[in-house]
Amino acid sequence: MATRKTYNSVDTKNNLLLVERTDGGFGGYNADLLVDSLSALELQLLVCTKCNGVMNQACQVGEDQLHMCESCMDEGDEFQPMKLSRNSIPGLKSKCPLDTRGCMWSGPLAETEAHLDECQEFVINCPNECEIIIKRSELENHLTECKLLKVECEHCGLRILNSDLEVHHEECLDIQITCPNECSVTLKRCESEDHVATDCPNTLINCPFKAFGCKELVKRGELDQHQQDSESKHTQLQLNFALSKIESMEENRKKAEKQYAEDVAELKERLDTQEETIIGLEQEKSQLSSKLQTNRKGSSNSLTGSVELIHDNMRYSSPSLSTPSPSLEDLASSIVIKNIGSTVEYKNIITTTEKVVIHFFDNSSVSQIINFQYKQTSAMYPNIKFCQANVSNDRGISKVAGVKFTHEIHFYNQGVKMSILRWKDQESYGSALYNLDTI
Repeated sequence: MATRKTYNSVDTKNNLLLVERTDGGFGGYNADLLVDSLSALELQLLVCTKCNGVMNQACQVGEDQLHMCESCMDEGDEFQPMKLSRNSIPGLKSKCPLDTRGCMWSGPLAETEAHLDECQEFVINCPNECEIIIKRSELENHLTECKLLKVECEHCGLRILNSDLEVHHEECLDIQITCPNECSVTLKRCESEDHVATDCPNTLINCPFKAFGCKELVKRGELDQHQQDSESKHTQLQLNFALSKIESMEENRKKAEKQYAEDVAELKERLDTQEETIIGLEQEKSQLSSKLQTNRKGSSNSLTGSVELIHDNMRYSSPSLSTPSPSLEDLASSIVIKNIGSTVEYKNIITTTEKVVIHFFDNSSVSQIINFQYKQTSAMYPNIKFCQANVSNDRGISKVAGVKFTHEIHFYNQGVKMSILRWKDQESYGSALYNLDTI
């Protein structure tokens, strides 16, 4: 195989066709390309005075009518196109700029640029951008081995790098392969897994009697023969399996019965303990009842004397009312009546569903409040309770808008809550005993 020549850079059409000026720009055509024999005078008429190349778009510039390429003029120069030269120069016969490499092409100078687009000696980059610089004539051979050439997989149609094609063929799902179990079936690689799992006669599978104890692995294609050869063995395995299940069920039954008996015994023991507790509580209840009856009798005997003593103390120890209380009539309209309870009679108080009579002491005589109606606490006096009643004494019966209670004392008499109220208004003060639950 011939050694391919290497190149340091690609060819450009401007470098091959045109003359490079000292300022780096490009001017007219390279005179060395002309094949036609021209006299020195004829050639001088065609050469640009600035780049010394054959004029490209010939012009006469300035008063001196200098011959120049249109691209060689300075900006602002006045010029006239040289129509004769513009028509004749493109038709001059030219050779290929790459004739030294062996290109034999020749033709009109105007077609030289188009020729370079096809010239086989023209040096180019690999279109796959593999960094190889190569002549156009060598490109086809290079592409067959270019490491960045992309090719289409003939099996799946995927475009991949040519250098990766062999690796891809080892993984391509659409490539045809033989069964990995060597059953002579040819199929796509993507179908191989399902074939081995469900169809391949050479795949090893468990015997259907594995659940009963058969541990043999047989080829799928030989399963029927295995079942025929092992029929008696499989029958014995099924029998042993059934007996084992029966023994296991019997053992579980015995365990359940034992657990049931233990649970019953535990529940019986707990019931016995609770019954003893109940008997003890009933005995304690009886003892407490006896003590309560005894205490009630003692409390009843002392209650009368205590109440009389409280009345006497309140009668003789209460100071005179020097400061009048707020008008009770102003508060009467905001007081809500509370229903009176059932009939109960105690010392100094009689309650019925129609009226309440409370005896009390004032400065001059024993009075009683009739038609007693207990009121809620006023928003203006949140810590003081009010009632509305008629006051009756030896001076007659007077309508009282309300009575303001200054305080009350609570105590229990034989399990019944009792209260002693103390009150004062503009004319009197005193106290009374009543059952709180009936008002």
